[in-house]
Amino acid sequence: MGKDIIIYHNDLTDSDNWAAARFVQHAALKSSSIDVIWIVEPRQVSLGLSMTEKQTNECRNLLERHFPSYKDPYQPLRGGFLQQSDLDNIEGLTEHDRHLLEFAIKPAYGPKKDARLHGRLVALDLLNFLGHGSVDPIDVFLDVDALDSIENPVNLNVHHHEELVARSQEELESYQVIMNKPYPQRVQDLREWYHKCIKSLETTADEGRAVRNLDFVSLCQKVKAAKSVKFFGGASLGLLQRLIHEGVASNIQCSLQAGAFDVSKLLFHNQFNIALNPDAAKFVFSKAHVFSRFIIVPSEATKRVKYALSGLSHESSSLGKRCLGFNCRVDPMRLAIGEVTMNDFHDKTYPMPDLTALLCAFQNNFADSTSAYVSLVDTDGSLILRRETSGIPVYEIDGDRLIGKREILDILSTFVLDGEI
Repeated sequence: MGKDIIIYHNDLTDSDNWAAARFVQHAALKSSSIDVIWIVEPRQVSLGLSMTEKQTNECRNLLERHFPSYKDPYQPLRGGFLQQSDLDNIEGLTEHDRHLLEFAIKPAYGPKKDARLHGRLVALDLLNFLGHGSVDPIDVFLDVDALDSIENPVNLNVHHHEELVARSQEELESYQVIMNKPYPQRVQDLREWYHKCIKSLETTADEGRAVRNLDFVSLCQKVKAAKSVKFFGGASLGLLQRLIHEGVASNIQCSLQAGAFDVSKLLFHNQFNIALNPDAAKFVFSKAHVFSRFIIVPSEATKRVKYALSGLSHESSSLGKRCLGFNCRVDPMRLAIGEVTMNDFHDKTYPMPDLTALLCAFQNNFADSTSAYVSLVDTDGSLILRRETSGIPVYEIDGDRLIGKREILDILSTFVLDGEI
């Protein structure tokens, strides 16, 4: 009889991704029969792009003035929705203001080799992150084939630089020097910077721990041989599409943080994980019945629950650092030199969408969640959830909830991955 397998599939861009990973690891360590397969889905990048806080604020003010149809001026900036023709139609636009508004035009992706470099560094950061909580061998798999099918919906001018949060003071100082250089030298030097950071992590990794490219055939073999397989997804649905094509979906209980009932409240035309690969999302939702179980937790539910940073950081200082970098927008250098710590934000609370989705799927009645049914429908190019009397099971949460420090620690101590999703 095979083992019980948990597949954790994520892009690891935001702090909630790391929080969910930590809870999965904690739960898995309680059972010797569970193996976790950690799969990182990389994202397209364009090295050397960034905006200062001043540029961001000025750009948002200009967007609010010239494009008032957007309810949130950050939406066109975050999604890169403008075109050059939009700027050409603005009378009397100064060169300075044009330059700022051009940040809201989505730039082209850099070459795939850069995305693979970025993905490998993030995967090594996950390996190091998980290593703090375990002495066991750990493999993290990088799904480089996903780059052939996903589209990053985020404007890379404003993308959160998750690769910087775990860097040392020396690495960040080197990064700052490079960012002051002109193109194309900046891009080439950043590639060398990535290589150095990667080498540093690889040479210090404990024996039995490594980042490897995902072998999809091997993954399918493991799924077939397993006693049970539970898949938790916080990335595109492309990997699930491939698993369906290989005929192994019937072995998998699947839970996803995906979908939304009202995309008007989102920054993109689709919920993020669906926006990464809409065709895969449509296919997987249409084939949900071929899985052993298939459950989703939509965006609205995941944003209902906030968590005390004091509780998340009490369990893991490295997770606390991720929260400071992403949620509190603390400059990575200030984190590296210890100028800012969790003590400065001990009373803050934030949503952790992937963590909420995970707990809804694996813990009965988490946050008083209730089950319902939905379908995925195409409405003017946006894929939205529609409530049904039957169909795809979904967890919903009615009312806002706050999970304090004590409750976070209680959940960690009792949370398990046994039983059905």
